[in-house]
Amino acid sequence: METITLERVTLGEFIEEASRLLDEVNGPQKLGERIDEVAPASTGLFLIRDQHNSCIGCASLLFPMWNNIGIILHFAIAPKYRRQKAGLSAIAKIRRFAEDHHLSRIAVVTAEHASEAVSFWLACGFIKRTIDLPSYLGEGTTTIWLDFSLF
Repeated sequence: METITLERVTLGEFIEEASRLLDEVNGPQKLGERIDEVAPASTGLFLIRDQHNSCIGCASLLFPMWNNIGIILHFAIAPKYRRQKAGLSAIAKIRRFAEDHHLSRIAVVTAEHASEAVSFWLACGFIKRTIDLPSYLGEGTTTIWLDFSLF
């Protein structure tokens, strides 16, 4: 994978670009309706671009939460760019962004059965913590909280 960039964008830009990408990756979603509810001004909304400035991914980091924790709400890399270290590179850039904003850690929540996602976060250096938030991902889904200390 050649160089990628992490571009911080406005809510409108994020909704336009990320909606298209997330629909391709996860199926149709109503990103604009959901992100408006959880995206305060301090949220980091990012587009991940390749060396040709094409959007190949997106990420959002809600911060600061409890005790200066940043929560990754969205993270997606277009399927054809996976397994080329684009995701690892983007997470490294998000970590630097979080450090620059004096966060103590970053975290992500995913379903326990999403083994590919869990493996990705572990490869990025996150530590797995199993918790039960049934209303977050749906009834009967065990939730995994993964976090990465910035100290």
